Amino acid sequence: MSSPAPTSTSLLDGPQMGWIDRAAGLYHSAASALFGTEKGAQIKSLLNGTPVRHRLHPALVDVPIGAWTTAMHLDGLALLTNGNRRRQFETGADAAIILGIAGALPAALTGTADWVDVSGRPRRYGMAHAMLNTVALASYGVSLLARRGDRRNSALALASAGFGFLALSASATIGGDMAYNLGVNVARPPAPRPPRKFTAVMQSSELGPGQHRRVEVGKTPVLLVRDESGELHALQHWCTHAGGPLSEGEVENGVVTCPWHGSKFCVADGRPIQGPATAPLAVYQVREENGQILVGREA
Repeated sequence: MSSPAPTSTSLLDGPQMGWIDRAAGLYHSAASALFGTEKGAQIKSLLNGTPVRHRLHPALVDVPIGAWTTAMHLDGLALLTNGNRRRQFETGADAAIILGIAGALPAALTGTADWVDVSGRPRRYGMAHAMLNTVALASYGVSLLARRGDRRNSALALASAGFGFLALSASATIGGDMAYNLGVNVARPPAPRPPRKFTAVMQSSELGPGQHRRVEVGKTPVLLVRDESGELHALQHWCTHAGGPLSEGEVENGVVTCPWHGSKFCVADGRPIQGPATAPLAVYQVREENGQILVGREA
């Protein structure tokens, strides 16, 4: 019993938007090459937030969004005042724009690290999201240049900042659509929890050291692993990143690798070791009795 696939309908789904797919293909190739090496994969895991088990991108985007929203309000207050008070508001707006520009880079890097592992419609949406963010960044850059010293061009500064804020708002809307409607990087359980009572799933002799198998506990698929030392582990079968079937991946040295995007999890406790996954796997109780392997509720 799987969860229904998330859906979304917007202007981005029209056939006239195919040019975004072409741009996404080029950017995806470049990002994949960057993160495709062993060192690149480690860097991507850091950007995904795997070490802290939380996505970094949603937190980091608060910096440019908050800073540029603050700048808009300070610019508005500057228009309503004169003299030293006006200059104070203008200085505050300038500083907020600088902070937003500085915060845009880490937000873009973490966003790219999350985006490189998606495909289909989410990839198109993510590319449009990135393009609008680039427009916003460029617009605020122009606004900052127009604010320089005695040659301050208030009309250009306000117009470019306003355009940047519109682009930022459109980008944020698409970002929300990706999370709430398309379910990008949202860990959804694809099946019900296993029964609370221990359930026999297979004969002990059917699973030797270094082997792993997908078994059914009630209606729940579970990854069963017997490590090289002979110890048994039972874990959630679906990867927490995008639902990849972990039984089809490799298990080596106590680590299972998702066959879809390369996320790695410790089979002993389910914690993510390498991204793009950040959420741990559910771990179930497992034991052997009378030549059978039994799996129970979450440990």
